[in-house]
Amino acid sequence: MADLIHEGWIKEELGQLYGSRVVTEIEAINKLYRIYEGPGQVWETTEGLEYVPTKAVTNLIKKLIKAEVRFMASRAPEIKIVAENKADVDKAKALETWITGVLNSNSWQRKLIQAARDCFIGKRVALKISGREGKPLRIGFRPAQEFVFEVVEDDSESLKKIVFFYQVMDEKDDGDKSKQKIWRQRYEIRDGKCILDEGLYDGNGKPIDEPFKNFDTKLPFIPCRVIINDGLTGDLEGESDVEELLDNQDDYNHTKSDDRDALRFNMFPMTKVTDASQDSVEAIKVSPGALIDLQTDSSARDGRQANMDILEAKFNYDQRVENHLNRVKNDMYGILSIPNVSLEQLKGMAQSGVAISGIYRELVARCEEKWAEGWDDALRWMVETLVQMARLYGVAEIPEFGYNITIDHLYPILGTDETERMNDLNEVGKQARSRLSYVTKWQKDADAQGELKQIRLEQSLLEDAYAGAVDAELETVTPDAAPIEEDTQAETAMDVNTDG
Repeated sequence: MADLIHEGWIKEELGQLYGSRVVTEIEAINKLYRIYEGPGQVWETTEGLEYVPTKAVTNLIKKLIKAEVRFMASRAPEIKIVAENKADVDKAKALETWITGVLNSNSWQRKLIQAARDCFIGKRVALKISGREGKPLRIGFRPAQEFVFEVVEDDSESLKKIVFFYQVMDEKDDGDKSKQKIWRQRYEIRDGKCILDEGLYDGNGKPIDEPFKNFDTKLPFIPCRVIINDGLTGDLEGESDVEELLDNQDDYNHTKSDDRDALRFNMFPMTKVTDASQDSVEAIKVSPGALIDLQTDSSARDGRQANMDILEAKFNYDQRVENHLNRVKNDMYGILSIPNVSLEQLKGMAQSGVAISGIYRELVARCEEKWAEGWDDALRWMVETLVQMARLYGVAEIPEFGYNITIDHLYPILGTDETERMNDLNEVGKQARSRLSYVTKWQKDADAQGELKQIRLEQSLLEDAYAGAVDAELETVTPDAAPIEEDTQAETAMDVNTDG
């Protein structure tokens, strides 16, 4: 992630006071990304030491945030269109199919996962929808370092202006601002209309080509939405999961590094030599199988003899260090509500979806909280904006009808819902529960009566097809079959008469 900060542009767009605050915020976010990637976790050591201290970085922050996002968004939520009137069910299905196609063409699954990571690290992301007449609709996310925004004074969720900027990579860029290429795009509400300005500039703010200015998007709103991570009411900055984990990450890295140094010094303990001559001490060589000619110093008192000992540490700290590292790691898992489990620990409960769901209950609750804090609203806004822009720009023919947008969150665990669903299916098979009850319970957005009619129709078609196949098979029986059966019946009758 580039650390480039366009300080002059930011202050120009937001004013000196607020712009200076935003610049400071972006600098802090760049630091959070360096911590997430690992280099930002390296610490300074005291100079003048007689040894080089170990700096072992075990990047638990990156591992945990990836695990959090993987659980929340590795399966993209299902976006469903539910018609308000039964007469519009087919229209709702057609609209849902169109929405799915637009998302797939925009690599929605990959972008959603990456955006969630950016949001958890950098406190916020911007969801942007772009399009013009004759061009397909595009969906994208931008990290916090690449946009600044202003909201309406009495509505913190409505944008008044948002500016995107990022540096276009160029091999000729050697720090010279005149050689830099920076793409800049501004959406702003002017007289109730959304006006777009964009272009390519150098590092000094001079346009490289003719900028695209004062374009009327024909929209009464800015087609962007800022998603804030955590935070309180009216918070426009958000909170970073990296900041919550940082203190424990530093403790873990320092403790592990100190443990390595202690182990290293214990592998090479100090050698103590007493009452030995200077020449024999200087001739000592430390190597496997070496022979030491240790001679007593002639000045030794009281008839003492030369002696050589090894000074080793007697303090046993292994278990204490291990306990401390485990405690710190568990704290980090607990901060993000991620269960610290291994395959060995799950062996005894692998057959129980209820037990596994219980283990992940807190993580599910945390993800539900994040969906409710802004992601769900952003997805509903995205669908409504896609529909409005498609109609406005003639991208697709979408009829006018009333509908609601529902979002189903999908998590990669076997939960209690799945177990309950299987139990209900068994009850239907054993005729202890009606099909109508099952459809009503598990397909809340569907027309239960319509589903049952469709099931009966399909069963009728299958039965008719099966009966037709049986008739066709009977027609292929050989002509000799019938006379043989008649002869057999005649012989049987004769046997009966004979016995009589």
